[in-house]
Amino acid sequence: IGLGDFLLGYVQNTNTSQQQLDTIRQDVYHGYAQDDWKATSRLTLNFGLRYEVTTPFTEASDRQSNFVLDQGPCYLQIITVADRGKCGIPRALVRTDLNNLAPRIGLAYQAGDKTVVRSGFGVFYGRDEDIGITRRLPNNPPFVTSATFTGDQTNPAYLLQNGIPISWMTVGGGFTDVNTFPIDMRTPYVVQWNLNLQRELHGGLVAQAGYTGSEAHKLPAVVNVNQAFPGTGNVNARRPYQGFSNIQAYSPVVNSNYHALLGKLERRFSRGRSMLASYTYGHSIDDGRSGNDQSDPNPQDARNLAAQRGSSNFDVRHRFVLSGVYQLPFGKSPGAVNALLRDWQISGIYSRQTGQPFTVTLNVDPTATGTAARPNRLRDGALPSDQRNVNRWFDTTAFVAPSCPCFGNSGRGILASPGFVNVDVSALREFHFSERIRLQFRWEAFNLFNHPNLGLPASAIGAP
Repeated sequence: IGLGDFLLGYVQNTNTSQQQLDTIRQDVYHGYAQDDWKATSRLTLNFGLRYEVTTPFTEASDRQSNFVLDQGPCYLQIITVADRGKCGIPRALVRTDLNNLAPRIGLAYQAGDKTVVRSGFGVFYGRDEDIGITRRLPNNPPFVTSATFTGDQTNPAYLLQNGIPISWMTVGGGFTDVNTFPIDMRTPYVVQWNLNLQRELHGGLVAQAGYTGSEAHKLPAVVNVNQAFPGTGNVNARRPYQGFSNIQAYSPVVNSNYHALLGKLERRFSRGRSMLASYTYGHSIDDGRSGNDQSDPNPQDARNLAAQRGSSNFDVRHRFVLSGVYQLPFGKSPGAVNALLRDWQISGIYSRQTGQPFTVTLNVDPTATGTAARPNRLRDGALPSDQRNVNRWFDTTAFVAPSCPCFGNSGRGILASPGFVNVDVSALREFHFSERIRLQFRWEAFNLFNHPNLGLPASAIGAP
C-alpha cells in the first residue's frame, strides 16, 4: 500500500520548518538550612528545609512567543515579548513558581546492640530542562514557522506533483504548528520516604529489610491539544482550534508513584570472602510519556490522558542480584610455584529481573487523527511461557483494529517484554613492586554463558 501511494504521489504526512537560532537562559537560586539533633543516646533526628526558585527560560534577543491557551485578554493569541504587557506576564512569557519549599526529615534509632532502624522523608523539586528546543517557545511564529500536513487512510494531505501550496505555510493558513506553555507553569516535584531495618547476624552477616516509596507530581509532558476528532475526510476541519495544525502544549500533567520492598543480605569482607545478595519487589505507575521518553507512544486521545495511566516503561517488578569476592587460599608457602598462585582473587555478579512493559499499537490509524492508534483488546494477549519465542512473544490474535473511526480500548504497558539474566566474572592479581608502583593483571568475562537477552518485541499489530 505504501509503495502504491508513493507511485500515485499520495502524501500522508509532511512536516516543514525553518532553521532555528536562539540563546536561552535560566537563573537558579537555592537556599537551605539543616540540623542534626541527638535526642537520646539511641535516637538521632535530622531536619532540613530547602527553598528553590528556578526562573523560566528567556531568549537573549527576546525571539520567542507563546500561544496562549489561558483564559483572559490574550486567549488564543500568539504573544511575543513585545506584546506581553497586555497579558500582564513577564519577559519569559511564563510566571516564576515561588512555592517550592522542600522539607527533609531523617531518623536513626539504635533499637538494640545489633539492630538499627532508619527512616527518611523528603520533597525534591525538578527543573524545566527535559525537552529539546523544538518544543520551546523560541520555536514559534513569527520567529520560526513550522507546519504539519496530515491526510487519512483514503484522503492524502496533498498530491506530490502539486507540491505544498504556499498559502498553507503562512500563519493562520490552517497548517501552522505552535507551542504553548501555561502562564502559571508549576515546578515538578517528587516526595520520597523510606523505612529500613538493619540487623547483624552470626558469621559476619548483616541483614536488611526495608520499604521505599515515592510520588511525583506535576511532571511536564508535551500533548497535542489540537488533535483532530476521529472521523473521515479533511483532518484539519476536525481540529478543535481552527486555523492551526498541531498545538503542542508543554504542561505539568503527569503524575507517578513507586512502591518497593527491599531485602539485602551482606557478608562483609573477612578471611578473603565477601558476599552481597539483594532482592527488590516494586512497581512503578505513571500517566505516560514525560519529557523526552521516546519509548512511549504519544497519547492516543489527547483529551483523555487518564487512559495513559499504567506501568512505567522502566518498571521492573522483580530484581535479584548476587555478587561475591573470593581471595584464593593458595600459594601461602615459599617457592616459585606458590609465588605464581598467591594473591589471586575471583569475583562475580549474577543478575536476574523480570521484563519491562510495552504497549500494543496498530500500524494504521483508523481514527484518521495522526495518532499512534491502539487496537481493541479481545482477551489478555499474554502467552504461556512455554509458547513464547522470538517469532511470537504475545498473542497477536487477541488484538484487532476498530471497525469504525474511533479509538481502541487496549491500554498502555499491558504486556511484559522478555526478562534479563546475566553472569559477569573476573579474576585478578596485583603485583607490588614498591609503595607507589604496582601492576594488576585482570581477566573479565561479561555475560559468561552468552545468554540472549532480548529487547522489546515488535508490537504494532498489522506490521509484517
